[in-house]
Amino acid sequence: MTLKLTRLADGSMNVEGDEGAAYLDALLAGEERDLGLPDWTEPLTDRDRRTRLAALRSVVDAPREAAFREYLRHGRDAIGTDTRAQSLGTGSQGGYLAPQSFVKLFLVALKAYDGIFDAATAVQTVNGNDCQLPLDDDSSQSSTIVSESGTSSDVDAVFDHIAFGKTPTWRSGKIRASFEVVQDSVFDFASLLAAGAARRNARGIGATHITTLLSQATLGKTAASATVIAADEILDLIASVDPAFGQNGAFLMNFTTFTTLRKLKGSTSGDYLLPIGRDGLSGKPTLFNMPVYLSPSMPAMTTGLKPIVFGALSRFIRREVANSLTLKVYNELYATSGQVGYESFWRVDAALAKAANSPVPVKYLQMA
Repeated sequence: MTLKLTRLADGSMNVEGDEGAAYLDALLAGEERDLGLPDWTEPLTDRDRRTRLAALRSVVDAPREAAFREYLRHGRDAIGTDTRAQSLGTGSQGGYLAPQSFVKLFLVALKAYDGIFDAATAVQTVNGNDCQLPLDDDSSQSSTIVSESGTSSDVDAVFDHIAFGKTPTWRSGKIRASFEVVQDSVFDFASLLAAGAARRNARGIGATHITTLLSQATLGKTAASATVIAADEILDLIASVDPAFGQNGAFLMNFTTFTTLRKLKGSTSGDYLLPIGRDGLSGKPTLFNMPVYLSPSMPAMTTGLKPIVFGALSRFIRREVANSLTLKVYNELYATSGQVGYESFWRVDAALAKAANSPVPVKYLQMA
């Protein structure tokens, strides 16, 4: 493998070699190789390894990051042939494969806008073809004591799966910016663009994810009222979920529902029934000491709707096609208006991981 590492005067590392990025990927996957420097061959703590690999990756990715910024400002034709060959990747839509820095900004904005993206577990696949994700469905068997010199009975483990169809492509629609805004180097335009594309995807994909979740979850509690939820009904929803999922469960609802529940007061004392709290691990607000994820796509507290879900939200799987987040730049389409157009493409799908013969990990409260 061709890779040359040299330490610069300021102590930073310079990486040379066409396979540098692949090399770092192998290291991150846990493969050990001699990096050719004494202080790199010594045993490293996990923290040292993460720090050094992050520094190396930033060096390896630097040309691609620079090419991406030029692409945003001037389009593909403004990037030199050599740089384009080494740094520009194209997705199935012919756009620029978003570098890791842009992907991180995109995901942060996505999760901030809609909690379903934060609560779900992301799984990447190499392509968007039909696939199956295996699930443990061994819910009825248990271990037994075997007497001395005795034999144990063979019990087959039972597995199930989630079946994903062909992953669709989501398009943000065109986002326009003036030439002056795009070319101004005072601020990070990529961050602004990532946030804008993320919000559009959150509104579209998030709404579809919520529809999928509510269709695959099951009823846990029906409220007595069509517009009001009692504190006891929330506890009944919690109790309806199997303890294996419920004891570390979380809520999902929209912000209006959350604030309405926080206003619940005792009939005689006038005190709030659900005091303000924060989960120590996630930093999320809590109800009955359980984390609350907020999604604008969750239904309102209205007749027949399902405004609250509770359970192991991490069992909601978001399937992403690896390296499918791409961007197109439309330099000429809006040139007469002095603007540049941008559009993101992303292949993503989702499903609730529930096995046929095991308890459902997520349940919902439905209004009367």
